[in-house]
Amino acid sequence: MRTETHKQIYGLALGLLLAAAELGADALVIGSRRQWEQWQFPPGILDLGDDGSVGLFKFSRDIDAVRDATNFNHKNAAGDEVSGGISKVGSNPEQAANILDGDPGTWWQPDPSDPVDAWRVEIDLGRLVQASRIRLIFPDNDEAEPLREFTVLASEGARQVVGKDLFLFTRVGGTTLPNHETVVEIELSTIEAGNATGEHLITTTDDTLDYRPVQYVRIIAQTKNPGGALADVEVMALGDNIGLGTVERGGTLRAGHNAQNISNIADGSASFWWTGTGVPLPWRDSGLWFEWDLGATFWMDQLTMLEPAHSFGTTGFSNSQQISFEWLTSDGTPVPTQGDATIQSPFDFQFLSFVDNFDASASGRNLNFDLRFPPRKVRYLFYHHEAFNIFRFTYHLFEVFLYGAGYPAQVVATSNLIDLEGAKSLRSVRWDADTPPGTSIEIRSRTGDTIRDKVLYYGKNGEEIPEALWNKLPASQKLPQVIVPRAGSGWSAWSSVYKIQGEPFLSPSPRGFVQLELKLKSDDPDSAPLLRSISIDFDAPLVRGGVFAQILPRETLLDSLTRFSLKLGGRPQVRDSGFDQIGIVLPGPLRGEVELRIGDRSVEPARVEELADDQLLVTLPEVVQRDSVEVILPLRLVSSATLFNAWVSNSSEPDARQNIQPVELGAMTVFVPEIAAGGSLIRRLEMSSRIFTPNGDGINDLFSVELLVVKTGRTPQVLVYDLSGALVAALVAGSDGNYVWDGRDASGERLPPGTYILSAEVNADAQTDRRQRILNLAY
Repeated sequence: MRTETHKQIYGLALGLLLAAAELGADALVIGSRRQWEQWQFPPGILDLGDDGSVGLFKFSRDIDAVRDATNFNHKNAAGDEVSGGISKVGSNPEQAANILDGDPGTWWQPDPSDPVDAWRVEIDLGRLVQASRIRLIFPDNDEAEPLREFTVLASEGARQVVGKDLFLFTRVGGTTLPNHETVVEIELSTIEAGNATGEHLITTTDDTLDYRPVQYVRIIAQTKNPGGALADVEVMALGDNIGLGTVERGGTLRAGHNAQNISNIADGSASFWWTGTGVPLPWRDSGLWFEWDLGATFWMDQLTMLEPAHSFGTTGFSNSQQISFEWLTSDGTPVPTQGDATIQSPFDFQFLSFVDNFDASASGRNLNFDLRFPPRKVRYLFYHHEAFNIFRFTYHLFEVFLYGAGYPAQVVATSNLIDLEGAKSLRSVRWDADTPPGTSIEIRSRTGDTIRDKVLYYGKNGEEIPEALWNKLPASQKLPQVIVPRAGSGWSAWSSVYKIQGEPFLSPSPRGFVQLELKLKSDDPDSAPLLRSISIDFDAPLVRGGVFAQILPRETLLDSLTRFSLKLGGRPQVRDSGFDQIGIVLPGPLRGEVELRIGDRSVEPARVEELADDQLLVTLPEVVQRDSVEVILPLRLVSSATLFNAWVSNSSEPDARQNIQPVELGAMTVFVPEIAAGGSLIRRLEMSSRIFTPNGDGINDLFSVELLVVKTGRTPQVLVYDLSGALVAALVAGSDGNYVWDGRDASGERLPPGTYILSAEVNADAQTDRRQRILNLAY
């Protein structure tokens, strides 16, 4: 486990609502390391820069496990937390840490006056790794020289006696002749039976794996030599183990059998394990399954499993080995399921491997399993074991190692509940970020006016559990309770993703609290987005209680001229400034004059302006605070469901804008049932004329086609063919949306008179629709 306090692990403040943003005069800005540290996110995944930037931590292969050993801790036999680093040293202990610093200019030099038995040092890597080699680096100068005779031993750290930190060390290298080299490398390996079969399962030449499990490395001098010293030790491992820190970053491990110990497969220790005990029943009945949520989505290309040998250490004498098992992975994409949700979560799991380890002799079964596969996105893993015809069996899993190089594929971070220090009218969201090709940043929001404290209870595996169950568990099987501020009643759901800078705020406003969700995504393991800041622009609300609206009628006919009524009402409070402008995002061009009512009076708008991006700004003849306002909009709708977005503003404060909220869910949406009822995409094709005479006399020189296309945003193709079927022209849409043609082919030459075929075609994902008409060209 990485060295994190429980408070840091979950990114939560105990009983406090922390200020996670800088509130300026008109903007809420999140852009400092201190602020990001208050967010809830998977520890060890986000890279928080001192400049306030947020990036992703890059996972590596072929790492030196010594360099970050002190960043990991674990429990000793007494139950105390101990950190990696120098675990034992017999002589000159104040210099021992020099062999961890990666600097060949510093070293550990045993005291010549100490007996040779004291010329030894032991390194605790802080966690179990799959190590491929050990490299010893010695100084050779006037002050120090290499140790001449030594032995190197390694241990995976499995306790040999219950309740004692007594480990079995194996000699992995050393001298047979006096050493004069400054660098000595020791290759590590594991002999494996190699009898198992399965997709992506590998063994190397002679069924030997080119690594072995290591947590402790011990270097012992066999003789003393003047000036003998050791400068650095490197333990090269397969890579950063993605599985470590699962619970700390908010992931979970849950199992159908021996659930209280399932987190031991990801604890980085061979002193604790998960035991599978079963009978020849299908895995759903035997409970021999577990599901692993990593807490974030990673690129993964290797999975290894470590089992102890028969009657190894304190595992007992009854253990067999795994007989056959299956691995599946998922990136978290949901799928509909039925009947299995309490066992396997409803995600789209992809098959990885079915491993057959069945053999008449238990000694012939594999203990180590190494799956190597093309990189895939993984958030969830699912494992289950089958017993075949074995009557009863027991096996142990020390650890499952997960590897993959590069940046995570997706990480989610959530802000705390940000106190806006009173109701604010939230206008828009902006951010400063770098998004290289293949990467993206997604931001969502939600708002509310109340908060409450909630006590959360977690089991040892990181899964939230009921208070009653937590109270019954022993301290070793649960995490401390956490008190966190939670959204109270009336909070909105998460908004859709903000797509562009300065986009109007998508959550209800004005509100007193806001919460943000951030996703950093990458489809390229070698690239990652970088976020520098998020800003939310706000104003003092024009109407503190909010402005609410609905659109009527809620249904209309396709392309039928309809007078829609947008009716607004506020909940004013003392000192509200009110509004005299209404902005509306139109779903299409106006088809007549805008009408206006304030209270029970019909009034003339002071001004009606059609702005860019289909926005209409209606300026009222007076400032409204308490009266209702009704705007009549003549429109033709050609899509369903059409959402009417609107806001209010005050002409004396042109930059102050307050979003309008629907009075109820769906109150600002108009449906066109005819669109869903019909199957075709092209509902209307109208030609300006069937006879086209582009002779330059100013009469009927241009031919036009008007199309009504529904259900898709795809651009239609409007083509002209001659009677032989040859394509002669492609029509282009004009500014009014109609397609026009001047009678010329693609090269600009006039086509000869005759009969032609006009074809309009729309290609959507689900279907293709085509309409054809006869067209006569004459001069």
